[in-house]
Amino acid sequence: MDIVRAFGVTPISVKRAVKLYQEEGVQGFYAEKKTRGTAVLTDDVLLLKAQQYLNEGQEPCDVADQLGIKRDTFSKAIRTGRLHNIKKNIKH
Repeated sequence: MDIVRAFGVTPISVKRAVKLYQEEGVQGFYAEKKTRGTAVLTDDVLLLKAQQYLNEGQEPCDVADQLGIKRDTFSKAIRTGRLHNIKKNIKH
């Protein structure tokens, strides 16, 4: 309770930190976070089709709509490097 009062954190966060420390040691606090992979964009054919549309210069939101994929899922695939968004050159 002293830690909770001193640092203004919740008791559950202290319990989780203690458990993490007991299980993994100090390294547990610096380990890369475990994230779930994409479950929707696992089909290679779908990824190829999506990349083809992006290469043609279509906007990611439009590609996601065409393929029936949530826009957030599609954006995550671009952020994680599974798809590459081709930037359009704007001529002035």
